[in-house]
Amino acid sequence: MGCIGVGGQGSGDMGGFLSFDELQVVAICDVDVNQRENAKKRVDGKYGDAGCATFKDFREITRRPDIDMILCATPDHWHALVTIDAMKNGKDVYCEKPECLTIREGRAMVETARRYGRVFSGGSQRVWGDYNWFHRMVRGGAIGDVKEVWVNVGGPSDEMIRPAEPVPEGMDWDMWLGPAPYRPYNKAYHPFNWRGCRDFSGGGMTDWGAHGFGGAVFACNLQATGPVEVLPPDADNKGVTYVYANGIRMHHGGGWGGLLSFKGTKREIPARGQKEDEARKEAPPDILIQNYRGRGGIFGDFLHCVKTRERPFRDIELGHRTTTVCHLGNICYWLKRPLKWDPVKEEIVGDDEANRWLDRPKRELQRDLGYLVRLWQSVVAKSKQTKAPAELYQESDLVIRTIRDVYNSDIHRIVCDNESVAVKIKEFLKLTQPRSTNRVDLYEGSVGLFHAFGLEKELENIS
Repeated sequence: MGCIGVGGQGSGDMGGFLSFDELQVVAICDVDVNQRENAKKRVDGKYGDAGCATFKDFREITRRPDIDMILCATPDHWHALVTIDAMKNGKDVYCEKPECLTIREGRAMVETARRYGRVFSGGSQRVWGDYNWFHRMVRGGAIGDVKEVWVNVGGPSDEMIRPAEPVPEGMDWDMWLGPAPYRPYNKAYHPFNWRGCRDFSGGGMTDWGAHGFGGAVFACNLQATGPVEVLPPDADNKGVTYVYANGIRMHHGGGWGGLLSFKGTKREIPARGQKEDEARKEAPPDILIQNYRGRGGIFGDFLHCVKTRERPFRDIELGHRTTTVCHLGNICYWLKRPLKWDPVKEEIVGDDEANRWLDRPKRELQRDLGYLVRLWQSVVAKSKQTKAPAELYQESDLVIRTIRDVYNSDIHRIVCDNESVAVKIKEFLKLTQPRSTNRVDLYEGSVGLFHAFGLEKELENIS
């Protein structure tokens, strides 16, 4: 096994796999040297040698012929690229949840797994491990026919723009960003709080939502489909509401019994005012529900399926369907309007703008300039509201440094081979030398830069 992304949850997952004698971890990849070396020490200590290889580029693992499977525990925006490359190179995959940053990525991951005959397990151990009591109660008919479900998890991510800070020694920030739009480093993003940023993740909605909504749809036996409508918050529901074709309504938030609450035609679980631990003392119906194969929880299930070529409990199709629910909720929050969803075609019906949120463009310079547009709009807005030059010029300086970093970045040198673009960038940087910048120079330099990248329309909002 090769492990890609070994900080935080990745470190925990790696430890889980190290407990199985039938596998050997032979390679580690992380863009943070400290996380990389700490993981290597742990692996070498397990095997009593120094044989674990370390890499900064995930392709050194996905394309290594003697590796059978990978653990992918990178931030969400890397999941699709890493796992698809691994599957194309003959690797089975265990990927942390949420499995994908976008709905289109999730479908591409499913299709790749099927095309190349790979075993792909998502990483939500809680769907069965924490919530199997609910599954037995609901599927066993203890509450009657399900009418409503409440899932108490966090909300969507947002822009999360933060000021530039020095990149820590040993950290390859450009590689960490990878396909995401460029932004300067800030400790708010790494090593953990990136989940709040929309460019990297869907927030609590996709983080714990992968657990919570995963448990809810599995209990209701809806894990292989999706809702047909997503309704924005209203006077009765503070969160979005999902409506399924069979009439079940699933609410984000508003529950009373912990993370999950169910209402059926016979009763509710937990009962109102009852703590979940107290409710779980009731013995659920004795029914068989297919869950983990093999021994050792979700990790053992994956390893068993690698050997037998069966599909694991959290097969990528089911992981994708769960994260789709989470992503649709986020899109509804961001656009603040109802959505009609076709779970077969996986399209939002009659809403071209909403459909554009089904995927994201991967990193390219024009996308980075879009980030700069947002920064610059903030600068202009503050220039009209504040008389504090220090605050204004601090943000202006962030714009300048961001453009300079983009221009100097290795990942963009191929994109920057357009001579007119390069000239405009050089002109802009010359205009914005430290301590000699004024607002007029910044604005005029920006105009030339945005024209060079075909972003003239964006200038309408920068006046």
